[in-house]
Amino acid sequence: MCDTARLADLTPEVVREAFEEACARHGWPNCPRCAEERTYPLKEGRRRCSSCGYTFGLFTRRWAGKLSAAPGRWLEFLRAFAEGESVSSASSKTDAAYNTVLKAYNVMRQAILCLLEGHESFFSPEGDLLVACTAQDSGRGGGGCDDCLMPVLTLREDGRGVDMTVHPALRSRDVVSMPLAKKAWRQIIYTEPFKGSDSLLFSCCKQAFENLRSVFLDDSLPLDRGSFLYSTERLFSQTPCYSLEKYYLFLAESAFRHDRSPGRIKMDLLDALCRPVPNLAHVR
Repeated sequence: MCDTARLADLTPEVVREAFEEACARHGWPNCPRCAEERTYPLKEGRRRCSSCGYTFGLFTRRWAGKLSAAPGRWLEFLRAFAEGESVSSASSKTDAAYNTVLKAYNVMRQAILCLLEGHESFFSPEGDLLVACTAQDSGRGGGGCDDCLMPVLTLREDGRGVDMTVHPALRSRDVVSMPLAKKAWRQIIYTEPFKGSDSLLFSCCKQAFENLRSVFLDDSLPLDRGSFLYSTERLFSQTPCYSLEKYYLFLAESAFRHDRSPGRIKMDLLDALCRPVPNLAHVR
């Protein structure tokens, strides 16, 4: 695979080859709709399925297809993101519109979220990020923790790195009712260790935060003594986070970055962008 750090040396053909290699690890050139292996080439790199007749391109139904950008453009955005460039800085350096870079960054964060085990609960049948705060969605102004279904993350940090997953059974309402020590951090609630993890974490609306404020501890919890919260706080301070689902994106991004070198981030992120969007593969 190509070295993403040497963009100036790469021809469009080499860049496309790098993305084709990554997509091939995740089904290319099989049909992304019916998984038929027999597909044949058309013009401009597109293909057609011999079974269902579906016409598709390299990025169809993949994360990279969420933005209309050629592989070379994606590689520029990928490098800027991996190196921690702000949206404004990346926009200037790539000569791309601010909103285009912002969308590219959001797509990359969603692709990273999809690397977590159990990520499917975050996405709709159309592959869009879901907001599961029922109180917020219903317009009740928050505070409806009894039926809140925000996903719960588990986190374990040791000398080998950070392991983050989506808990397969728990939702925020379950954790709220558990007799676990809890602390508040921005719009995130995290707990004492639970069944092998250092902490359970979930995002919570502001009104629910106020309702739960009396149960929050001031004392240190095991998660406070690791490096994850510190590195994630730095990420939050660099990029404003205005919605509940965005907190999950940044938590996943921080775990992704935690033990990777910039070069490893680029290669793993390229691979993540070439993975199919969850659930979308089943849409006819």
